[in-house]
Formats: sequence, structure tokens, C-alpha cells
Amino acid sequence: MKFGILDYLPNTKWLSNRKLLDNRIETAKLAEKYGFNRYWFSDQKRNTLLVGRTPELILSHLVKHTRHIQLGTPAVLYPFYDAEKINESYSILGQVYDGRFNLGYAQAPQDLIFWSMQLNEENLVKSGFENEVKKIKQTKFMPEIFIMGSTMESAQIAGEKGVGFVYTFHMQPQEVLEIIKHYRTVFKNYHPNKNSLVLFTCFVIVEDSHEKAEDEWASFLKWYAATSLPNPEEILDISEYGDTSIDETLVDEKSVRGTPLEVLNQLKELEEKYKVDEFLLILNIHEPQKSNRGLITIGQLMD
Repeated sequence: MKFGILDYLPNTKWLSNRKLLDNRIETAKLAEKYGFNRYWFSDQKRNTLLVGRTPELILSHLVKHTRHIQLGTPAVLYPFYDAEKINESYSILGQVYDGRFNLGYAQAPQDLIFWSMQLNEENLVKSGFENEVKKIKQTKFMPEIFIMGSTMESAQIAGEKGVGFVYTFHMQPQEVLEIIKHYRTVFKNYHPNKNSLVLFTCFVIVEDSHEKAEDEWASFLKWYAATSLPNPEEILDISEYGDTSIDETLVDEKSVRGTPLEVLNQLKELEEKYKVDEFLLILNIHEPQKSNRGLITIGQLMD
């Protein structure tokens, strides 16, 4: 199995943004040391629990502190950014740092229309995500391109474009097999001489005992509920919340948790069931200081 890290850059009030970014440098270096294939982090727009709204700037910083690991963002969101702007920004990064970057592209949720109007008002009247994707140039200096999503539409676009598909299992664990099969079929029809590539995201909680993992799971549910509230921009820390309720079954099926061997076996089952090429692991997202410990634990299992 191949593994990468998907980092949501959780925020905490007791750390400055500079310290949080320094922590990400350390995480990226550890991911490289322990043999992870990629280190990606998310582009977050409105959520103060998650830091990382300008991924291209953070990427240019991280690349100076690592040697060979692939760095990227899973979802530059349409219609926030125009395709021509993406081409220019990421082509320059590609030229300067020669093949180290990955670029994911995705459709923004409808409830984030405010950010669309602020960042790229003109694009709101354009013809849609599919046509914008077609404008992204696969030139010599552009990063490796991926389409991120969990719908037949995103699978279709990725297959036609001939790029990797990042299935967001951590957001939508239903109809997974059908959507991935559709991507593979379309890809083969349009690009018979190329190999398709499926990356697969999931939440992972790994501890040295099953009981500790379940305790972390309870804490994770509180974090997840907080980030799902209507106005997460008002939140600085999950400890400010007392009772938060969420349907555990909706989260349970899109996460993996347990001891190192339990986690590894669960990931193997997902790999076989969905024919996954590579996992993007979201590790202990609610408590950043524990992420590196989980990364090292899984890295040691990879040896």
C-alpha cells in the first residue's frame, strides 16, 4: 500500500499561525523520512478551526524544507479561482521546484457562494466546473493534476481529462465502488495507453490500545460536530463547546481507528474492496500534537 498525508491544519488559540506552520514543516519532514508518498493540505475558506487558505504560498515554503516528497493541495475550489490564474501560479511553482507539486481541483460547495463572489465574481456566470477544468493546461511545468470529489460527475471529468481521481471517502462513503469503477472505465476509454490513479481519503485514529483509540474517537466526534456547525467561523477552539451532537454512524463509516495492526488491516480491506492505489490519511485532526505520533506509527508499519 502507498500512503500520503492530508493535513487539515487544525487551529488552536494557544498557538500562533507561525507556530502552526512551523509544526507543518516538521510534519512534512517526518512524512518524507518515514516514506510517505505525498504531503497535502487543504484549502479552507471560512473555518477558523482550519488554517490554510492560501495553499500555494504555504507550498512554496514547505518545499524549501523537504527534498523529494510530493507536496500539494487536494482541492483548489471552482469557482473561487479562475483556471488561467491557476495555470500561471502553479506553472511558476513547477518551473522553480521541478516536479515536486500536485494540484487537486474541485467544485466548491454551494453554501460557500459568498467566497465565490469575493474571489471571482465573474466566474459565477460562466458555464461550469467541467469547462473550467478543460482550461487547466497540462504543460511541462504544471504540477500533476487531480480531480477531487465523490460524484459521478467528478469521476467522469477526471476520466475524460486523463488525470488522477481523489475520492473523498472522509466526506461521502456511499456509492464508492460505483463511482470509482466509473472513473476507471471512462479513463480507459479516453486514454487506453495511460494508467488511471485513485487516491482515497479517510480519517485515521491510531493508538497503542483499542481503548485509547475509542477515547480519541469520542474527542474526534466533538471536533467533527464543531466544524460542521452553520457558523464555524465563530469558533476558535472545540473546548468552547459543551454538548455537541452528531449522528455517529455517519462519521463511523468514513473513518478507520484502532491499534496499529487494526488500522493496517482496515486499510487493507478498503484497498481490496475499492481497488485503491494510494491512501491520503487524515490523522488525529482534532489534536495536532498527536498527528505526528500517528504518522510515525504508520510509517514504521510501512517498513
